[in-house]
Amino acid sequence: MKIVFDFDGTLLDSSKRHIQVLQDCLNQKGYNRYSLKGYLEYKADGYSTAAFLKEKLGFSNWQSEEVSRMWISHIEDLDYLRTDQLYYDAIPTLYACLEHADILYLCSARQKEQHLMYQINQLELSNVFCEVFCASPATAVDEKEYFINRVQPDLVVGDSEVDFSAAKRSGVRSYILNRGFRSKAYWDKHKVKTYHSLDGLRY
Repeated sequence: MKIVFDFDGTLLDSSKRHIQVLQDCLNQKGYNRYSLKGYLEYKADGYSTAAFLKEKLGFSNWQSEEVSRMWISHIEDLDYLRTDQLYYDAIPTLYACLEHADILYLCSARQKEQHLMYQINQLELSNVFCEVFCASPATAVDEKEYFINRVQPDLVVGDSEVDFSAAKRSGVRSYILNRGFRSKAYWDKHKVKTYHSLDGLRY
């Protein structure tokens, strides 16, 4: 069996990084009196960082866009990436797949491929995947679709509409998680069956 895994929000819990980067950006701009309570939950319902700043914190359009651009420029800095942790079920699931001779691929949308590879090595995952593909966030659906069509997997495992759409357009079955970048409420609204863990992939 050939399986394509997404990284952030699927195998990797990057929630701490997302909050820390935004908090630091706000502090640098002198907006240190604002609380980020509910930020991740708001984004998980399908909204952007800029929308959170505007709708929940009352920022103006230009303030929201300025801080959002700053957040995007720092979200993959190495110091922040080191705060990420694998989900509890990531390693057991990956090794269970390998024990059953599955062929595993990693397909992630990141701005900095070099930092992605650094993180994979630091987490000792370099020998797990037969190939790592880094898609540009701006064209992630198209690039992930291209990769899926090229490797012809039996299953795509992800947590966002990018993963779902790329798999659907390629005619490949998907296993979508609701613990990462999109909530169960978001997926229920779009009538997509989701899972809260990788336990369903266990053999």
